[in-house]
Amino acid sequence: MSFNWLFYLNVANYLLSQRSEEYWRSAVSRAYYAVFGAVRGILQSQGTQFKSDNIHRQVINQLKRHKNPTAQQIGVSDGHYQNRRNPGYCCP
Repeated sequence: MSFNWLFYLNVANYLLSQRSEEYWRSAVSRAYYAVFGAVRGILQSQGTQFKSDNIHRQVINQLKRHKNPTAQQIGVSDGHYQNRRNPGYCCP
C-alpha cells in the first residue's frame, strides 16, 4: 500500500487551527514530513535509490544535484533541515 504523504498537509492545517503551541509545533512537523515524503517519492520515481541511513541528507543532496533549478534551490536552502535536528532551535 502506498501512502500519500501530502495527506499530512491536511493534518498540519487542522493542527494550525488549534489554539495552542503544542499543536502548532506538531503542524510544522507534519508539514515538513509531507513535503519530505512527497519529494522523496518523486525522486524515487525518477530512478533515485536511497540507502536506509540518513535519508533526509540524501534527499537534500539529490535536490542540490537535480537538473531543475527550483529543486536545486530547495536543496541549497537546507538550513531548515539542520535546524529541525535541534529541538530548541525555534525558541529562546
